[in-house]
Order: sequence, then structure tokens, then C-alpha cells
Amino acid sequence: MAGRDGVSECYSDPNNSRRLAIALNASIDELVFEERERKPEGELLMLFEGVCRLDQKEQQLIKELIESVMLKHDAKRYFKQDGAANLGG
Repeated sequence: MAGRDGVSECYSDPNNSRRLAIALNASIDELVFEERERKPEGELLMLFEGVCRLDQKEQQLIKELIESVMLKHDAKRYFKQDGAANLGG
């Protein structure tokens, strides 16, 4: 439900955020997050910059590797929490 000033409505429409980012010549991430909040630091940043120089096929491989590691991490975390819940119950 929008407030009297329409602020809630403004933020609920993704097109408004997009228009604001374009008007300010900024990304939505820049508008929403702190300067270093969503960027990798140090060595990871250098590696990601290097990936940009790879061809499309190599970039896709890197993307798939990262996604696989993230899924493995999430699964380990999920089953660790699930196992702890089963032991306590």
C-alpha cells in the first residue's frame, strides 16, 4: 500500500529504480549498496578482472565452476543446520 507521498509505490516498481539509475548515470547497485559492499576485495577482484579478458567459452566455464562451489557450500550449510535440528529434536 502506498503512503500519502507515494514513496512506497515508487520503490515497489522496479522500472522507477531503473529510471533513477539511468537519470543519475549510476548502477542500481551503486544506489542501493555501500561502495565496497558488493565487490570482491584484493586477490578475488584481480582474478575477476582477469576473467573479463577470457573468451566467452572460458568465461562460461568459470561461471559454472563458481556456481558449483556455491551450491556445494549452500548444501553443506543446509545439511549441517538440518542435522543439528534433527539431533536436538
